[in-house]
Amino acid sequence: MKHRPRPHFVFLLILTSLTAFTLACNLSNLLSGPFSPVSEEELTDLKAALHTKTEDHRLEVLEYLGRPDAFDIAIVEVEGGSVRRESWRYFQYGTRVDFVDGEAVLTMGIEPVPEETLFAAWYDPLAFEAGMTVGQVSRVIREASPADAEAERISLAPGGEDLEGGEVLVGDQIMVGFYEGRLVYVETVGLVPEGGQQ
Repeated sequence: MKHRPRPHFVFLLILTSLTAFTLACNLSNLLSGPFSPVSEEELTDLKAALHTKTEDHRLEVLEYLGRPDAFDIAIVEVEGGSVRRESWRYFQYGTRVDFVDGEAVLTMGIEPVPEETLFAAWYDPLAFEAGMTVGQVSRVIREASPADAEAERISLAPGGEDLEGGEVLVGDQIMVGFYEGRLVYVETVGLVPEGGQQ
């Protein structure tokens, strides 16, 4: 009897090949180089955020709404330090909450997704911190994954000079970007049922 690959594993292979370009674009916007990571207006706002005392609302949101169905995190380097931008999405409530350095700055409605979509809600966005190494993040992914899945490490260097020093971990419905060994981007991905659109 032939061993058939699990659909989950097949999805990861497809995800790896289909999202390489998207990941490269996302990381290009975060890496230093000819790409501007943010607009001048956003850069001014981010610099201001460095000098403003913020209150961390994330624990309150977690207590009230639980872990998000999906989230993304970008750690943006600006003069004088780094700023952490996050977007948490709760599809069952039709709500998205955005944070800057932990402070809730925006809440908005979002479109529903197909009912049987499988979200990677086993990941805790607070488990991913600036300065984490590839090894540390690999451990977080493996321990959180219900399948004990090992993340695959992919170098982005073949994508060109602008991506030199960049790499990605692709795990169980999660993608994590690094630049020169430091975490810069995290995104969880939902599995949409066949025939559905994400």
